[in-house]
Amino acid sequence: MPMDKIGDLNGDLVVKSVMGKPFDYFRKILQEEDLEDFFRATCFGMYLDLPEDNNVRFQRTIVYGLLKRRIICSKNDEIWINYCGMPVCFGIKEFAIITGLRCHAPSRPLPTVTLKKGAMTPKSSKGAKTPKSSKAAKKSKKGKAKVDDDLDLVDVCGKSYKAADFLADLKSETMSRKHKESLCLVWFVNSILWARDVKNNIQLGLIKLSEDHEAFNNYPWGHKSFKLTVEYLSKALNPNVKTSNIYGFPWAFMAWAFEAIPHLRSQVRDYSEEVYFPRILRWLTTKNNNKKMNLDPFNPPPPRRQQ
Repeated sequence: MPMDKIGDLNGDLVVKSVMGKPFDYFRKILQEEDLEDFFRATCFGMYLDLPEDNNVRFQRTIVYGLLKRRIICSKNDEIWINYCGMPVCFGIKEFAIITGLRCHAPSRPLPTVTLKKGAMTPKSSKGAKTPKSSKAAKKSKKGKAKVDDDLDLVDVCGKSYKAADFLADLKSETMSRKHKESLCLVWFVNSILWARDVKNNIQLGLIKLSEDHEAFNNYPWGHKSFKLTVEYLSKALNPNVKTSNIYGFPWAFMAWAFEAIPHLRSQVRDYSEEVYFPRILRWLTTKNNNKKMNLDPFNPPPPRRQQ
């Protein structure tokens, strides 16, 4: 089978989607701000089933090794790998099973979301002033006056809201609980599923949608996350680039590899076969199996002959 010509990969692979310690810190804030029950009831709540202090590590060697064996394919919405002569596919169906996210065929356009009246632009109380940004809201901390719930979250955060402000605002005494509920949803999508540079502005549409929790929970978040993941995993094949930033949700690709290729499981330990949904939780709790790291993950031993 033809494969992409990639050569030696000596550069760094930087995964922007944060799991492990950053996710543990986010979960700690949810507990401190009494938001854990709210988040658990959302479409992302199953990720709180990860054990605390999981310190998961991205298996860069395995991911690179698989990408080097990518089969040239006319489809841009799938990644096919030639593993020891066996073709295996990472597509939208596999992504949905691994992540537990709502998905639909990449060929279909994203559905139009109709927000409830008043969900995005509620009327503010008479005489109330709208902060221009979250920083403006924080200036009122001396009086510990909370931002009015009726204010539009975009006005509270500002149109140039950065990912770096998320966790501070979730702990802010001036941010209302209603706005914190929306922000923790935005954080998960922006930092885990769509992960990009923290210096970039948050999409205003994402902030607006978070104010309508019903519409937010029914949205197919896996659609764009999958497309971003495939796009940037494919870009990582460029041998002329010293550092490849992997945006999207590459952890799903790593977990799929362990699910689809049993021999790769010799590289990890402590995984639980009892975890069925989402499958990614089975592999985000594993640790390197140092006793078997000398085994070639891409050269499995021949099957034993039955006597």
